[in-house]
Amino acid sequence: MIPTQPTPETTPGSCFGIRPWLALCCLSVTSLAAQTTTTTAPAKDDTVLLSPFEVASGKDDGYKASGTLAGTRLRTELRDVAASITVVTKEFMQDIGANNLDELLTYTLGTEVSGLTGNFSNPGTDANFTDLFGQIRSPQTSNRVRGVGGADQTRDYFISGVPLDGYNTDRVEINRGPNAMLFGLGSAAGIINNGLIRAMPNRNKTKVETQFGEYGTYRGSLDHNQVLIKDRVALRVATLFGEKKYRIEPNFIRDERIFLTATARPWKTGTLRVSTEYAKQFSNKAYNSPPTDSFSWWWALGKPVYDPTTGIGQYLGTVPTDVNLRVFNATGGIQGSLISSLTRQPMLVLENPNVAKLGITGLDPSIQAIEGSNSRVRLNAAGNAFANDSMRILASPKAYLQALNLAANPALAPTRCSNAAV
Repeated sequence: MIPTQPTPETTPGSCFGIRPWLALCCLSVTSLAAQTTTTTAPAKDDTVLLSPFEVASGKDDGYKASGTLAGTRLRTELRDVAASITVVTKEFMQDIGANNLDELLTYTLGTEVSGLTGNFSNPGTDANFTDLFGQIRSPQTSNRVRGVGGADQTRDYFISGVPLDGYNTDRVEINRGPNAMLFGLGSAAGIINNGLIRAMPNRNKTKVETQFGEYGTYRGSLDHNQVLIKDRVALRVATLFGEKKYRIEPNFIRDERIFLTATARPWKTGTLRVSTEYAKQFSNKAYNSPPTDSFSWWWALGKPVYDPTTGIGQYLGTVPTDVNLRVFNATGGIQGSLISSLTRQPMLVLENPNVAKLGITGLDPSIQAIEGSNSRVRLNAAGNAFANDSMRILASPKAYLQALNLAANPALAPTRCSNAAV
């Protein structure tokens, strides 16, 4: 005999039994209650809401950077950025021993930097003597990206002329190519951004680093982060003292720097950051160009000298046989473009090159230089008017080389263009 279930009681006008419906409701409520009591609330620190306008270096994994602001001005994964961007992490800089741009840019793609440790010279382009003083004074600004020119340098995407140094750097972002749509008017070569370290309000941290190199080079830095109010206010200070030396003993670069930054979170969705840096640099930087002089071709021109009080020049040596190299005419007047005026330039004066004595005859022997304005007023050759004259110097080496080769290459002669009717 097969047992049967009792037929549930029903009420008129109802398609379902009352007690099964109540049982289903009780079951649902019980199940919901069970879910509520067994679910654990997430810990307060499990979820971190990151601002889309900042990049956290703590998310970087070794040499692999997590994201960048350089592509869209919002935090974006590098794989989603359609731009030529290189992000150098702190760990990479430490492993290659790069402390500044002239040591780093030789390792990155499409970049060049001048200086002793660089990979291009970046001389002056005025067709005169090769000018390397610019890159000696500031090798980090003498860089080239994609062969175009120097990139703009920024600190947290604000234009800055402060040299980059690893002691207060979290990461370096190199955005190659024009990016005016993102950062406004700037260099067509791109942007090199120095991401600075930040105060962390969640934990205290101290780091001490020392480096030693050849020829007595040394470097020491201290980085300390102090929490003042947990998860609210923090202060971070970094200091650097180091001296880089070279094979030539008088050459050195000594850096003394201190960097201070603070972070405050006065309300839940707001963060305030402020930073400042004080730095001093003493240096006698190495000169890495071949020697040049302005004497060899002065001798080749016959040792010309000029008296601005009379307007007459003469040769202390042999008059050049090539007429293109003669700076004076038959009466001693200036001709050609091999010598030029010297005005508003303090210069040491050697009145007689055959005598090793500085100064000018008739003046105090202690006066060995001409002051800023050295114009001379005299009568002209006819003696009926005044003429304004000044001391003279050799013109550019380019002018000398053109004159030297003018006989064999007449095309080097200066020409004047004029409009012609067609």
